[in-house]
Amino acid sequence: MLYLPGVTKSTRTRFQAHSRAFKRGEYYILQPDQASKGIRVELWPWKYSESEEYEKNKHLVLEDAEKQLSSMRVFVTEEPDPRFRKRIESAIANNLYNSKESWSELIDRGMNVDDPIWEDYGETPIEIKNNCEHKIYGLPEILKLY
Repeated sequence: MLYLPGVTKSTRTRFQAHSRAFKRGEYYILQPDQASKGIRVELWPWKYSESEEYEKNKHLVLEDAEKQLSSMRVFVTEEPDPRFRKRIESAIANNLYNSKESWSELIDRGMNVDDPIWEDYGETPIEIKNNCEHKIYGLPEILKLY
């Protein structure tokens, strides 16, 4: 299931930054077994990352963050055009936000998704066919980019 769609110039740098942020309690930490079933069970709410609560429970947060990070998989697509990458990210996130499926609750709300009017950029809507061999919940077979 998709959880963190994103665009980056360096996958390695981005992954290291996300890993550090998870371990500092700056993201929601979910229970991996439940998340794999599409059920959102929060073990740690990000808003307490700079509090006594975090310091008191730091060892548990680190343990839970490691469990979540080890349960995650990274899917990468190479696309040289930065604008096109942003359109893909936006389409994936909006697909998750607007889905009626229970697993759509896994994605954190309020992600800064660039959803510009494609006409403003002189672009045309396009469709991308997902040809991944594995079923990825949250990623439709046809992804529409506006």
